[in-house]
Amino acid sequence: MRINFKKILLLLFTIILIIFIGVSFVLPRVFVKLSREISRSTAADFGMRYDKIEILSDDSLLLKGDFIYPFHRNYNEETSSHSVIILHPLKYNTRIIYPLAKSLTTLDVNFISFDSRGHGRSEGHQFTLGVKEAEDISKIIDYILSIYPNHSFGIYARYNTGNIALKAMQRDKRIMYGILENYDEHPLKTLEKMNFDDVFIKQPFIKNYVLKQTINHLDLEENETAINYNELDVPLLFLTTDRNKKEFNILKSRLTNSELYSMYFPENEWLQIGLNQKDNSYQLKDCLVDFIESQSVQAIEKSKELYFTPDAENEDYSSSDL
Repeated sequence: MRINFKKILLLLFTIILIIFIGVSFVLPRVFVKLSREISRSTAADFGMRYDKIEILSDDSLLLKGDFIYPFHRNYNEETSSHSVIILHPLKYNTRIIYPLAKSLTTLDVNFISFDSRGHGRSEGHQFTLGVKEAEDISKIIDYILSIYPNHSFGIYARYNTGNIALKAMQRDKRIMYGILENYDEHPLKTLEKMNFDDVFIKQPFIKNYVLKQTINHLDLEENETAINYNELDVPLLFLTTDRNKKEFNILKSRLTNSELYSMYFPENEWLQIGLNQKDNSYQLKDCLVDFIESQSVQAIEKSKELYFTPDAENEDYSSSDL
């Protein structure tokens, strides 16, 4: 039997070309494309008092969310001067974090939940590796401060949004502490887990190449996607599973200027807070309450220094002016 080497070479060339096109052009677009899931549930369905938030991003996308008030505050009362921004997992929407917010509304803090760009009620269709998502968080802080001056903020990143929170804290010093459930050493891992719930590109060369093509597709600069860990000096609480210990140990080694706390859970009992009565729910809730309570008090004090201006010191606030 005669072997047709030309046909074999042509077949190999075709396979290599298909793989190259897939890795260079198709995969980067598939990775960042978001399929919208809209929920009709509101915070009111969970018995929470809230106001709607609508802001315009720097690239003119309408982002929608909720400003959730503490449970014990009445309508005619002044609200707390501290808020925790809760980021919903990628590929979901704010509906998934309502049970968590509900279980924590006994705290004297507000909660800000919003549909990230390309999710739920918000506009957009692409995940930008946390770059524009972090900018959106700053826009939300600007909006809240326009209504409640001298406000202070913390951030709680659920599941695969840990890298977004780190970027937000790096760029915006008004976020004074963070809570993370996940961290990905390589940005491509976030994309892989977001789309396929697992990491399948093992070779560093291919991983870096796909990441570079993804960055080019998003019209970003490579340095925009990087996190400068030396600029992070805020307290951080890690809530994660044993499976993620390796990633968090890497993060800990990089965060030399931050005060770090951690709490680990078995994989099959992962963060059931607000959903059932498992023992770890109460343990987790106590941990969250203690951390948020202590950090919010410190954040409120720090915010007074952050927003202080020399002119304010000499202003006369006499009783006739109040």
